[in-house]
Amino acid sequence: MTRCPSCYYPLVSSIYVCPYCTMKIYAKYDYSASFVRHLVIRWKMDGDRRLSSPVSSMFSDILSELDLTPDKAVLAIVPSSAKGKRKRGWDHMSDVLSYLCCKKGYKTTDILVRTKDKSVQQKTLNRAERFEAALSAFSVKKGFKRPELPVVILDDITTTGASLHACKSVLEKEGIEVWGAVTLLQEL
Repeated sequence: MTRCPSCYYPLVSSIYVCPYCTMKIYAKYDYSASFVRHLVIRWKMDGDRRLSSPVSSMFSDILSELDLTPDKAVLAIVPSSAKGKRKRGWDHMSDVLSYLCCKKGYKTTDILVRTKDKSVQQKTLNRAERFEAALSAFSVKKGFKRPELPVVILDDITTTGASLHACKSVLEKEGIEVWGAVTLLQEL
């Protein structure tokens, strides 16, 4: 059964707008039983940057499946923490954006910025703590250029959905339309 990654409300399909959270999140694969989990771990955690192209291609396929063609959406990523970038030596999701822009023709934006790096990793927090921490962790870049199309937020994995909701919230406060979010993995 598919559940909302934010509130765990049972949903009828893997593409949804949760009636409680009001955010459209599409998570293609379940984290617990997915070969994609192993691919993402090797790519992100083990630093195998050669996997950026196949992972990016998976995002491209998902966007096509959702009919989110380059003329219908602008893509943004959830900004990585400075600590995560230092540890990996690169920003894994920036590779995805570059691929989708250069090879598939999507417009992308780096409008979202991380305003603070949390001293505690998200994975150590419960759902309520993640939402609270995420609300102050993101902002819109000063002097940003307003996207002309709805923004689709991309991330590799969603657990509680706190970061996705926080990014959506800061964009909407600036009057920017958000389609929703697309992730490869959903961890329940």
